[in-house]
Amino acid sequence: MVPRRKFFLHAEREVPIVLLSAGVGLTPMISMLYTLAKTKPGQPVWFIHGTRSGKEHAFGEHVRKIASENQQLQVYIKYSQPTPQDQLGTDYDEKGYVDINLVKRLVPRKICDFYICGPNPFMRSIFNGLLDWGVSEVQIHYEFFVPASTLSERDKVAIPKKIAEATQCCDEMEVNFSKSGINANWNPSFESNLDLAEANGLSPDYSCRSGICHTCICKLERGEVDYLMEPLNPPPEGMVLICCSKPKSNLVIAI
Repeated sequence: MVPRRKFFLHAEREVPIVLLSAGVGLTPMISMLYTLAKTKPGQPVWFIHGTRSGKEHAFGEHVRKIASENQQLQVYIKYSQPTPQDQLGTDYDEKGYVDINLVKRLVPRKICDFYICGPNPFMRSIFNGLLDWGVSEVQIHYEFFVPASTLSERDKVAIPKKIAEATQCCDEMEVNFSKSGINANWNPSFESNLDLAEANGLSPDYSCRSGICHTCICKLERGEVDYLMEPLNPPPEGMVLICCSKPKSNLVIAI
């Protein structure tokens, strides 16, 4: 498996940041933490991490040092199985697991950007806990290598449908959704064929929107596509993943 270039810090957003990790999921959070400390000295940040004990806790001293030098950074560490050598209040703040109740206790408001990385059970618990708290999905950022439907307890992970910008459509590039009888000129302000389909009132199945799960696979009846990112498993010949492709020529897609 390789990174999908979807999990990155949205540094342009001026909202508090909550970095939530468990186990080795703290690795990308360390990079984000360094960046925020260096470039966003006034932006509130919560770094919340859970691991088994000090024996498995990487970068603990480094994180505490960064927090001591940056008043806007709040660090909270939980060990599920601390050893006698682990010092409460120094190495960790509380025994147990990171869960949504801890997040709600530490973070005063839900208008934040939340970044999640860790084992699937941890991510599933936090993801659904945030949604139940009323956090919008567009505020939750994560990367995983399974279908998004396994992360969410809901039937389908949904994001707001994109609206085309006032960009002149490519008159020479047409996409025909053959089952629906809809013809649409490609609009460069969209990222994918899925975006174009949704903008024209269609609701094709999808899940990950990054070429991982194949939920969005459709029959490509005519034409060629370019992939925004190479699918982990290329679709069979004559099929297309609409969530991560755009037209290379006129297309006919069985939607």
